[in-house]
Amino acid sequence: PDADADAAAGVARTLAETTRAVLVYRGALYVFADHREAARHKPHYLFSTLLSILAHGALPDVAATWDVGATGRACRVLPPPCFAIAKQEGFAAPGILVPNPYFAHVDEWAATCA
Repeated sequence: PDADADAAAGVARTLAETTRAVLVYRGALYVFADHREAARHKPHYLFSTLLSILAHGALPDVAATWDVGATGRACRVLPPPCFAIAKQEGFAAPGILVPNPYFAHVDEWAATCA
């Protein structure tokens, strides 16, 4: 029960502190409504990649933030865990290094590697 309460508090804190958050819950992806605008292409790339991963199997429930830039520096101020496509300050910098979604989603990677 304490772990569940801690997890719920962490999710609530993340969602309250930033709109740069993604939530995977019971196999579905949830994002903030302000990411619906077509001009917001960077979030759409990340969401497309996550959806392509979910199409291949379940992910654990997670609430995470993400660095929209290509430096990873925003992970210093965003609530953890934070996804970053780069860590210009080195691998010891905060954040979870993830593939750059601008280059395609997992189906395209699989086809290229086959």
